[in-house]
Amino acid sequence: DGMVLLGGKPFFPLGLFSIRPNDGNNRDVDRCVREMRENGLNVAHTYMIRGRNGAQRDAEYDALVAACEKYGMLFYAEPADRNLASRERNAKLAVNVFRGRQYGEILGWGVGDDTSANTLPDDLKRLHRLCKAIDPGALTISADIVKSPSQQAEYVPFADILLLESYPMRSVEPEPDEMAKAAETIDNGWAAVDLVGLKGVSVMALPQCFKGCRLWQRYPTKDEIRAQAFIAICCRARGLMYFTSYGDNGNEGPFNDPTHKREFYEVSREIAALMPSLVLRDAERQPSVTVVKGNGKNALGANAVRALLKEDGLLVVANTSQQPVTVQIEMPDGHKMVRELSAYGAFAER
Repeated sequence: DGMVLLGGKPFFPLGLFSIRPNDGNNRDVDRCVREMRENGLNVAHTYMIRGRNGAQRDAEYDALVAACEKYGMLFYAEPADRNLASRERNAKLAVNVFRGRQYGEILGWGVGDDTSANTLPDDLKRLHRLCKAIDPGALTISADIVKSPSQQAEYVPFADILLLESYPMRSVEPEPDEMAKAAETIDNGWAAVDLVGLKGVSVMALPQCFKGCRLWQRYPTKDEIRAQAFIAICCRARGLMYFTSYGDNGNEGPFNDPTHKREFYEVSREIAALMPSLVLRDAERQPSVTVVKGNGKNALGANAVRALLKEDGLLVVANTSQQPVTVQIEMPDGHKMVRELSAYGAFAER
């Protein structure tokens, strides 16, 4: 079902992208990782690559690895710069994966970032197989934008985890289809996996927790940060890795503003509290949802309200519409309940 197993036990990744020393964490990655762990996060990603930017960056990378091992935080890294020529990229990846396979806290290796925009399927296959040959126990991870299931299907066989980039908050003012796009992204990822017919590929969400990077003009509200998580869970994402940025070059992220940081950690703690259920299987029979008041379709014409039932009875429901709705939820045992959901509203209950 795409759930990650660590030591034979199911694991739901909840983390942040691009962890590195910066002014937002006082250039102290030990403190940064500790705070992340205290607030329910269990994975840290980094773009830092050993052997690329000199001794100082190597030391910063080593400090991040040490902090992850100290606080029991898994991490995943990019072992080679995607902009390198093919042969040089292979060599760099081989060296860093060989060196990194000793780390006890490694989750996996990033073999692609914006993958389909800069890497051919055969190149991804080569990187995936090279990682597996050197570090068979680690997972390979490809972060990508799914333009269509058929296009993404070419890449699906060559990574263990398909990490779906979903950054819907682009305009200065909110658009009505933002959370609808977040749901569609996950659905398209699973559709690509189904086209290939592979079992064991994991689909995870890479939600937006930033402003900037030239194209994204609005930092998401707390409700939008929360909604992205609940929507992804309802769409069967098997992990959440929020993409973030820092307060340089006009960018904003959770660490360069105290309010952003507090709100993000409030959401991360809420999701972490659901972990005992999120690692379980989905219930064999799922509830049906009927919108009894309001528009039953979101801005993209898909069902506005999504629901997922886990095998222990946890029910997760999320509204992908910018409009409030009232829904009737019929559980597999025939029990019915009525709930009101605000715009992008979501809840979890047993």
